Amino acid sequence: MKSINMQLGDGNDSVEITQVDDDLFEVRLVVDGKVSVHLLKRRELETLEYMITIGDN
Repeated sequence: MKSINMQLGDGNDSVEITQVDDDLFEVRLVVDGKVSVHLLKRRELETLEYMITIGDN
């Protein structure tokens, strides 16, 4: 499995994206010590990436 991990802010928050198969990804988000895990299809993840890019501009 391929995985990417990014530290956010002061280092206590993070996001990790792991490719489960060709079309399925596990997204693990840690914010203020609270962990949430989501399973997203490739298209959903691409949509999320687009929304984050627009939000950061």
